[in-house]
Amino acid sequence: MTKTLNNTAIALNAVAESALAAPAEGARTSLGVLNGLRAAIPVFPFQITAGERNRLNNLKNVPPAFMEQSNAAMEADTVLVRGGADPDQLRDFVRYGMAYAPVADAAEMLAKELRESVDSAYAKAGLEALNTYTLARRLARHREHARLRPLVELMRRTLNRSSKRKADEEPAPVPVTPDETAKAA
Repeated sequence: MTKTLNNTAIALNAVAESALAAPAEGARTSLGVLNGLRAAIPVFPFQITAGERNRLNNLKNVPPAFMEQSNAAMEADTVLVRGGADPDQLRDFVRYGMAYAPVADAAEMLAKELRESVDSAYAKAGLEALNTYTLARRLARHREHARLRPLVELMRRTLNRSSKRKADEEPAPVPVTPDETAKAA
């Protein structure tokens, strides 16, 4: 497992070097590293359904000292031992949880930072595209930049923005009730 983690560290350095130069290649390398990490971490073979999530959240908060007292009680009196409840196996579960909880926290933090980075990149590109559209729209009004008009129209359609303003539209007629008609007369 140490060899896998060392290989992962080397791969992470490669990701950092290639991510900015060639984003697609950096993303492929990153996915390979994540798959390698997934393979290096032992995962229990059960899946948690949405309905079991609340139960799991309640059970995971049982204090470790209480769990150890339960194990000691099972060792002291075999009548308490049931199928699937071996004290040594339960201790292994606790050690696994204590060891990998920080790994899960770090992975969640990495996922959050990556999502924010991706969103920021999209936002920067989107802002620049909108600024370009606004400039092209203004310039296209002038005869010397008439060549921009088809491009502005294409960009407008892509954004689903109407060239008509709401102020240009006629207001909807106000319905008149029979009582108001009688008062006006």
